[in-house]
Amino acid sequence: MSHSVRPAILVLALSLLCTLQVSAQSGGPLIGFHLGGSVATLSGDDLPDFTSKMGLKAGASAAFPVSGNIRVHTGLSYAEKGTKLADSDFDEALSIDYIELPVLLRYNVPVAGAVAPHFMLGPAIAFQIGCEFTEEFEGESGSFDCEDEGLEAASVDVGVMAGAGIAYAVSGPMAVTLQILYNFGFTNIDSAEDADDIVNRAWSFLLGIEFPILR
Repeated sequence: MSHSVRPAILVLALSLLCTLQVSAQSGGPLIGFHLGGSVATLSGDDLPDFTSKMGLKAGASAAFPVSGNIRVHTGLSYAEKGTKLADSDFDEALSIDYIELPVLLRYNVPVAGAVAPHFMLGPAIAFQIGCEFTEEFEGESGSFDCEDEGLEAASVDVGVMAGAGIAYAVSGPMAVTLQILYNFGFTNIDSAEDADDIVNRAWSFLLGIEFPILR
């Protein structure tokens, strides 16, 4: 693991520990489950033209109260990222799978009624669990490991995540949530020393449920 990644992991771990301590004094957390899709691509200088690639995103979350309408929103998600090549005789795509861990400040807007909006911002770290290239041409398709194609996929991706959502109370304390998030990656996805700087960009659209525990 690189020296630049270790401080990010330490900051995230300390943030979670402090949040758990504060949450124990200020009320119980919200637990949630979400499922949705992502629209991902790659960004960098002097690179081929990329186009967006659709993917899956699913996981669980927890929102711990900190102060007033502010919570810390975290969790684990399976997230498919990557890109497609825009100009190619083949239908070529790069698929990179991650386990994603965000630690976001979440502000719940104080409004009356069943619909409650919120906004989120903070760091996110993702651990790469799979990487492959796929090609399709004239009905024939194949997949290839990234290392075989010359891409040394980085094991960790660090970035910033921002977004907004709404929670709609449907039954007692349970709410249905709809969230839109944008992930801005900082880490070069290719860990080779002479690799061009290529970073992840991804939108996520999530539908889920959320309910309080330990009240």
